[in-house]
Amino acid sequence: MSIRTRLPQGFRRFLLIASALGLTACAMPREATAQAPAPDVASKPIIAALDELNWRPVGNTGMMSALVHGDPGAAAPFTMVMKIPAGTKLPPHSHPDLWRTSIVVSGTLYFGFGDTWDEAALKPMKPGTVWTEPAGANHFLWAKDGEVIAKLTAMGPTGSKPAAPAK
Repeated sequence: MSIRTRLPQGFRRFLLIASALGLTACAMPREATAQAPAPDVASKPIIAALDELNWRPVGNTGMMSALVHGDPGAAAPFTMVMKIPAGTKLPPHSHPDLWRTSIVVSGTLYFGFGDTWDEAALKPMKPGTVWTEPAGANHFLWAKDGEVIAKLTAMGPTGSKPAAPAK
């Protein structure tokens, strides 16, 4: 008997959403990450629907983030969920994080690597798409078709640096 047949439908959906909660904190200035750290998951588990998370604005991007675990300003792992409003375009930028792994939870994120905005380089990333970002890798994104929700797990401290303009 598989785990799929043993778990109730509602719990399977919860597990799918919970596992998907790991977008990149794109264009996140360091001051935007100064949220109170989430409870220590070793002592206080978190079970929350997306609308129950503590959402905070990310700079003046229109994006929102909800810290789930850790401290993005510390040299330690952290996890957050990002909401990217429909139509949001983030120009090329990079993050200093030692490593980043993200997954699209809902919506379609158009994402590309490079030093300049290039629509031809944007790849549509649908729910369930996972990607990594090496430290300092310039990238850009567009929530072209509607709101995108994504989960980010990374090794801080985090921040955002605009790509140097082409000369």
